[in-house]
Amino acid sequence: MNNFPFFQHHVAKLVFLKKEDITENLADGIADLLIGAFSLKVVSQGKYQFTNNGLTKFWILSQSHLVIHSWPEDSALHVDLMTCGLPVVTAKMITKCFSSLSLKEIFVTRLKY
Repeated sequence: MNNFPFFQHHVAKLVFLKKEDITENLADGIADLLIGAFSLKVVSQGKYQFTNNGLTKFWILSQSHLVIHSWPEDSALHVDLMTCGLPVVTAKMITKCFSSLSLKEIFVTRLKY
């Protein structure tokens, strides 16, 4: 496994102050923040709308993927960002991307495996 390609995998749990804040536009805005901050290239995207108003949006990146899942009933989003190659992305850098949002809680974790 020493020759396995370099990758970075982070997940974030974002809990917002108000339920009405959880919209598709919010998910798009968060994706735009991350894509812009790390100069990521989107090659495809899509979404799935659940019957409870939950939403999953995904962006296939030339570097890997970005997925955002919403739980409107809990005012929460889960963000999954995996990149292969540069630039180096850290949990601190991701947290900074979210600094302008009205958040009650934020947890960003780097997955290591």
